[in-house]
Amino acid sequence: MFHANSKVTSAGPRFDLAAEAARLGALHETLPHELWAETPLPPGADALRGISSLSVGEAVLGRMSPRAGLTPTSTSMDTLSGLLFAAAGVTHDETAAGYSRPFRATPSGGGLYPLEVFALANRVDGVAPGLYHYDPTSHVLRGNPDSQAAERLANTFVQPDYVQNAAIMFLLTALFERATVKYGARGYRFTLLEAGHMAQNINLAAVGAGLAAQNLGGFLDDRLDREMDFDGLLQSTVYCVAVGAAA
Repeated sequence: MFHANSKVTSAGPRFDLAAEAARLGALHETLPHELWAETPLPPGADALRGISSLSVGEAVLGRMSPRAGLTPTSTSMDTLSGLLFAAAGVTHDETAAGYSRPFRATPSGGGLYPLEVFALANRVDGVAPGLYHYDPTSHVLRGNPDSQAAERLANTFVQPDYVQNAAIMFLLTALFERATVKYGARGYRFTLLEAGHMAQNINLAAVGAGLAAQNLGGFLDDRLDREMDFDGLLQSTVYCVAVGAAA
């Protein structure tokens, strides 16, 4: 029913560009979290280049889910920075050409970028364990140290060991209105497609950094969203990627 209801047809509604622009102007480009402590990151593009010497083809061929699981290991802040930039870093500013947002590393329907990225840093040199929000507009993390965050989040997953053993776990969360304000139900479909694009970017960058990535869709949605302080409807977790050393 969802697939049918989100199809584009010749009889479908037309975009109201003025209303779309007005609503987008009222929405944050990324969640501000101004009261959270800020952790600067090494420059994202430089970090991404620095963590890998592999070609794209080599990264694609090397990508494999670590079916035996992950083993606890630490990684660097450069690696964290590079992976975040691969996921959602700002690569081109096309606002002068009429686009509502600067372009990012992951393709997005209409350049609307409904996804927000959170990073559970378990073992990152220079970053205290905790759950952090990534602000791609300034390439910083915002969040407060929390040594219990991994345990709480792990309890919402079908395979909690991936969460506990990961050096970093990325939580890809959606603010659906950013896409549905223009595309209606089709925007919801675009948001889920975007999560797949973003996860693959993380996967390939992780391979380049010599790490494994396990994509996780097995979580208790409502319980995880409560831990993330989301309402589960207007904002919800849609996909996760645990990154670390393969067991």
